[in-house]
Amino acid sequence: IVPGSLWMHEDVSHNQEARQTLKKIIPDSDGVFETPKPTKLLKRIIQLSTSKDDIILDSFAGSGTTGHAVLELNKEDEGNRKFILIEMEPKICNDVTAKRLKNVIKGYIVGNKKIKKLEATTKKNETNQQNTRNWQNLLAEKEAQ
Repeated sequence: IVPGSLWMHEDVSHNQEARQTLKKIIPDSDGVFETPKPTKLLKRIIQLSTSKDDIILDSFAGSGTTGHAVLELNKEDEGNRKFILIEMEPKICNDVTAKRLKNVIKGYIVGNKKIKKLEATTKKNETNQQNTRNWQNLLAEKEAQ
């Protein structure tokens, strides 16, 4: 099969931008991942390969880009995708994966600018809002330990 399209970095980004994004979301993450996946790339892949109610599994969660991409895509297209992320390194899981998703869900600050949280806002996404709250509760429990 010959591909019918070409994905340019303007559309799906690149690793340098992915590193910059990760550093904005988690300022102390510099150098943790040399080549994180760009959120735009994962969003494109998820958009092309899933339905709005699918579950996405990432067994090498690392910097949490897949979860971030699912949250953004759900917000954009009112989807109800869920994700399961697996990270075997406890330090990466706690200090990067969970921290990134917590900051993306709750919002974070870059310089003086508050970046909006990615919580669903439409009535159609009540299930997605509940999933987000469940994730927030899980993060709170993890922090309390």
